[in-house]
Amino acid sequence: ARHLVETHGVRDLLLLSRSGGDAGLVEELASAKVRAVACDVADAEAVAGALRGVPVTAVVHAAGVLDDGMVESLTPERLDVVFRAKVDAARNLAAATEGR
Repeated sequence: ARHLVETHGVRDLLLLSRSGGDAGLVEELASAKVRAVACDVADAEAVAGALRGVPVTAVVHAAGVLDDGMVESLTPERLDVVFRAKVDAARNLAAATEGR
């Protein structure tokens, strides 16, 4: 977010995170219109709701779930946790912004 605003001049930014974001970061980036909204991007309905009525010109997806391990040690349960934040979220963002 900081890089987009400071380096690329982005002036309107919507940050989605399960926690609702970092109020300090929003305040720090006061030169731009930055909004932080609590939203689990792995939940398709939540994503659609958060983006409803919001003009979208770009999406940056930075998933934050980490579960290190060798491929052989990853169980279906561990993959589900990681894929939910990465793959499901990316799919939901793509669907919610399709045609925009």
